[in-house]
Amino acid sequence: MPNIKCNVTECDFNESVECAAPMIQVNRNHANNAGTSDQTKCETFKPKE
Repeated sequence: MPNIKCNVTECDFNESVECAAPMIQVNRNHANNAGTSDQTKCETFKPKE
């Protein structure tokens, strides 16, 4: 998988500001048509334990 930068340091998949998840799922954030990144959300997020 390509390098994916992530600033969500509370995520268990975050390793040195890069996502180490085996896959990424991004959905719309209550928008019919996403036009900005604020209208999307990462469903792969897993809080650190």
